[in-house]
Amino acid sequence: YRFSVWLSQNQYFSFSTTVMTIFALFGDDVRLAYTDAAADTIFDILTVLGLALFCIEIVAATIGKEDYFLSFFFGLDVVSTVSLVLDVSIIREELFNSEGGT
Repeated sequence: YRFSVWLSQNQYFSFSTTVMTIFALFGDDVRLAYTDAAADTIFDILTVLGLALFCIEIVAATIGKEDYFLSFFFGLDVVSTVSLVLDVSIIREELFNSEGGT
């Protein structure tokens, strides 16, 4: 419990999640606009790291912040974290580029 409270209020963790949020918002657009397919792996790794960081943030805030669980911000965090899954190229390709098989 103490660690969750500490992590939820830690300025370095907050800065890390802020930086990762900026990446989550613009990373896929930057990947599409300025890189070739060879860079997809790097962006996928950063996206998975972001997913892990955001999951840790949700768990820490749920345990360490009063009135966070099932609040508006909890819902917003969960939806945004789940939507980040679609930025991982392997998952995106499996879901949207299937060849009509069974």
